[in-house]
Amino acid sequence: MNGIIFGDELPKPQYYEVKKVYQYIGTSWKDTKTATLDVFNKNYYTDDLSDYAMSYELTADGVRVKQGELELGSVPARKHKSITIAVLNEGLDPNKEYLLTLPIVSNVTCHGLRRAIFRLRSSCLYR
Repeated sequence: MNGIIFGDELPKPQYYEVKKVYQYIGTSWKDTKTATLDVFNKNYYTDDLSDYAMSYELTADGVRVKQGELELGSVPARKHKSITIAVLNEGLDPNKEYLLTLPIVSNVTCHGLRRAIFRLRSSCLYR
């Protein structure tokens, strides 16, 4: 019974928390007024995040409003980088609740499969 996956290979509720805590890339708001995000590379020695692609999806009350690709670029180990989403604040309704989702996907090719190693998701409540 110990562990994060049941014997029938179904994940326990703790699985999703461990997956979030163990991911190598952290995201948070730096400034919501200018739609600026702080991206933190949690790696200690290597991996400058240049092998990852980042995108965004903004939903309003569960309906997708905006989406696009972000330039993640190189972020050295244990360093922060600010990324601004220029069109995020345009045309927002103040009476709706917004959720920003940031999928981060590996660009590394493995056995002929591109962008298939893992997918990180980070969500931020946005008002």
